[in-house]
Amino acid sequence: MILRLNAATHVDNQRNFPAEIVERLRNLLISGATAYADIHRENFYDVVDGPRVYFIHISPATQNVILLATWLSESRPNRDKGLAVRADSSYFSSHTF
Repeated sequence: MILRLNAATHVDNQRNFPAEIVERLRNLLISGATAYADIHRENFYDVVDGPRVYFIHISPATQNVILLATWLSESRPNRDKGLAVRADSSYFSSHTF
């Protein structure tokens, strides 16, 4: 799915990732980023940016993004087994953040 948030989106950096990482994530989310919903937890997503993956939570109350983790991925995880993604993009096509 493509996850797109509005320009007022705030990224909460509680784990003190470098500012460049946080700003890149924010820009990706504003322009539209490939994301995979976590099938076990609502409002949690893997956002993919080439080899970099961001694990985020979007607060349903404030729409703020919490950056929980980021890593470089050598290969794309096997998402066909449904371990990390719920194929439900209708939420984002009908909601504005």
